[in-house]
Amino acid sequence: MASSFERDAARLSAGTVAPRSGLYRVYHHAHRMPHTVIILEGDLLPPCGQCGYYVQFSPMAPAEPITWDSDFKQHGEATAAS
Repeated sequence: MASSFERDAARLSAGTVAPRSGLYRVYHHAHRMPHTVIILEGDLLPPCGQCGYYVQFSPMAPAEPITWDSDFKQHGEATAAS
């Protein structure tokens, strides 16, 4: 039986440094359907526990920087709602 997994030059390989933070689609070799993960810029794209470095990543959507959100305020700071 032939695998539907094919190497794609447009995808990033495990061990590559993530070029940006955001959502990535992960493509495994033969054992799992593609899924999405959040990866931070500068992190190494991880190998799979089962298929090792025979896994690929495709950037889907960049992460937007958080410029203001009350959940990310320092403890003890006043918020606009208080």
